[in-house]
Amino acid sequence: MAYAMIAENLHKDYSYGYSAEMSDKTCSFRMEEGEFAVLFGGAASGKTTAARMIAGILPSDSGTVTLFGETFDAREAVQTGFRPGVAIAHEDPERKLDRKKRIGTIIGEPLRAAGYTGNALRNKVASIMELCRLSPDMRNRRPTQLSTGEMIRASIACAIAHEPRFLICDEITAAQSISNRIYIREMLRDYAKEHGATVLFITQDPLPLREIGTHFLMMKDGAILEEGTAEEVLDHPQKKETAEMLDMLREFSM
Repeated sequence: MAYAMIAENLHKDYSYGYSAEMSDKTCSFRMEEGEFAVLFGGAASGKTTAARMIAGILPSDSGTVTLFGETFDAREAVQTGFRPGVAIAHEDPERKLDRKKRIGTIIGEPLRAAGYTGNALRNKVASIMELCRLSPDMRNRRPTQLSTGEMIRASIACAIAHEPRFLICDEITAAQSISNRIYIREMLRDYAKEHGATVLFITQDPLPLREIGTHFLMMKDGAILEEGTAEEVLDHPQKKETAEMLDMLREFSM
């Protein structure tokens, strides 16, 4: 069994010195290569914090992260970007996409850094846009000229431009219409299959992802409360908190 990622005892203290609010819980879990894992939980449960510590853009107070066999001290953030082979597609693309630049230029930036030039660069940008279901004419548009759904797909295009082995999707369907959510999920499924990528999908609602997800993890207060397959976690949860959250989501979706 080959693991793409192993998180061990990650912890970030946001108590700001108030001992009564401090938590001693840590986050530990593993993902096999090629998995499509769904990390879910309520607001402020620690999902994004855990993802940022795994990616290396937020230092942890403790623990280690192992990516494809290479172990990193999670207390040390990466100063120049993400850890090798890791990329994040963010929830709020308006804040992440440079409004002054055209979409084709933004998607091409990591490719230029990787050595792509001329026709090779243009062709690669075109293929990524096609994969992310962005029409060719959007290449010359700026982020403000795109719909919210198009901006999300552009954000994903930027994240997968250099073909990361480990892709983190942070609440990217939270404010999307049902049709856009389906569109994005299918796109990510196709990318993962085509490139053999490992995907960590962060969400507050795991139910629509049961057909795509191979590994479901419920997080609460910065720790993994329960994990397993869709049948184990979504259909037969063992923890009261998991069952209550899923019941609420099912009632809300009716």
